[in-house]
Amino acid sequence: MVVASAERKPTETAARLRKYREARKLKVTRVRHELEALEAELARLQGGPSTDQGGVRPTSPYEMAVRVLQRHNAALRDETAKQTKLAQMLLLWVIAQDVPREGPSIQYLRTQSILPADPDARRKGYEWLSLRLYHAACDAAFPSFGSSVVADGTKFTLHQGHNDCLSVAGMESHVQHTFFSNFKTVANVLWGIEQKSTSSFIESAGIVDTVHDDLYYYCGTMMGGANVHRIVCRFREDANRIVMTQCNVADDAWFPLAPREMRSHGYSWTICERVTDSITLVRHGLCHFTPLTTSGVASLGQIGRMYGLASPDDDGILEAPYIERIRAAAETSFHQGYQALVVGLAGVLRQLEGPGVDVPQSV
Repeated sequence: MVVASAERKPTETAARLRKYREARKLKVTRVRHELEALEAELARLQGGPSTDQGGVRPTSPYEMAVRVLQRHNAALRDETAKQTKLAQMLLLWVIAQDVPREGPSIQYLRTQSILPADPDARRKGYEWLSLRLYHAACDAAFPSFGSSVVADGTKFTLHQGHNDCLSVAGMESHVQHTFFSNFKTVANVLWGIEQKSTSSFIESAGIVDTVHDDLYYYCGTMMGGANVHRIVCRFREDANRIVMTQCNVADDAWFPLAPREMRSHGYSWTICERVTDSITLVRHGLCHFTPLTTSGVASLGQIGRMYGLASPDDDGILEAPYIERIRAAAETSFHQGYQALVVGLAGVLRQLEGPGVDVPQSV
């Protein structure tokens, strides 16, 4: 019994070793076949543009990488499109929630200060009024034109009297335009136009007091016959923006109101803001009150004659429709004047910086 068991033990051990060797041999054979297949595939991939027996060009590593990158790029484009659509929807939502603000309001800033005769005191007055307008310009909300806050456009508003609504309290206008030129160049050209009084709104003018290169005072006549006594100042403190202010003074000890004179009073500003080194956004805001005479504010007839209209006292013209005619005539005058200014400015910039400057057809 013991002898038979001892005789079977070597036989079983030999059988196990034989099975182990056979299994190992099969594994080595399988690994060798896989290695040969991989080496053959590698050789095929490294074989360049040659074709297989079916005439189909094999895929190279470069082509495989291109396909992967194309799929990745397509996924990124889809994600970008989704994010863009979401941003547009959020923008529309914000615009819908925002209550538009008018600026500058006719009630927002009064500049009815008297310029004294003393030279030092009046120059302090120039600086004080200009600085006040500068801060007002930087803080004022500017209206948007269309769906974009940087779209080109003009806007005009005639303000009627608060008590009877049968008088003109003032006029307000805004202009916004993008020029394809450096903001300093645009500001310098506008400053030169202001100094020479060559705009579409000034008939004649002359500088009567210069404080420094960025501040002076001039007197002139506007289109329509009203006189203007204006403080003009340029602020260049901001690295990306230049602001020019214009304050029309009504009471001046050097130049008191004369009989039959109409004098404009109010204010305006022009902001030249850098978008890029070659793109400038120009914003202009204006608020002019009813011209003054020695007997008070100008009448409707006097205002109408400034825009070529007959007096409301003639032919039984009613006041309410007459104010609407003044509004229409003034809006046309402002729009045409700004149109001429923008086109002229773009033309000068084109001469200075080459044909890349856009000359607009309309504002």
